[in-house]
Amino acid sequence: GLYAAPQEDLEDAQKVGDFSTLDEGETVLDLAYNPADQQLYALTGEVTDKTKGTISKVNGSNSLYTVDVVNGTFTKVATVTTGTSAPQTLHAMTVDGNGTFYAVNSGFSGQVRLVTWDLSQVNADAKTLKASGSTKVDQAYASGYTSMTYDQANGVIYLASGAQNNPDTGNA
Repeated sequence: GLYAAPQEDLEDAQKVGDFSTLDEGETVLDLAYNPADQQLYALTGEVTDKTKGTISKVNGSNSLYTVDVVNGTFTKVATVTTGTSAPQTLHAMTVDGNGTFYAVNSGFSGQVRLVTWDLSQVNADAKTLKASGSTKVDQAYASGYTSMTYDQANGVIYLASGAQNNPDTGNA
């Protein structure tokens, strides 16, 4: 579910919503606040092994939702695709102060790509969005549970991953 708590009293967390409005099979992978439009967004995808956070690479797409922070309702904005040759399913996202979204796909070193988009790229009629700007992120792993954040003051993206060992090398 979706929970909220006042900063001064984090023990007072209250459930404000659940995931009942997501498409069937979808799980929230990451949340990001967009300062440009003051909206909370959710990146969703199909998780095939919830104990490890293994994300399905079968469909190669995710969905982007707005999240109403008062009543917890998720409203689908678009299905997101990347069009890259690397594993296409996105794993985590963040947003900068101008409303540019950044996301990484699920993969090991040499396969991780940073893609970008903004809301002007959404085809509102079809509810589709093709991310652009695929940049290879060397020596990065996005496997297991992954999160990103954007440091608004310094213009730095941080990526954390609960990476599993690479089956080819045995390294995390």
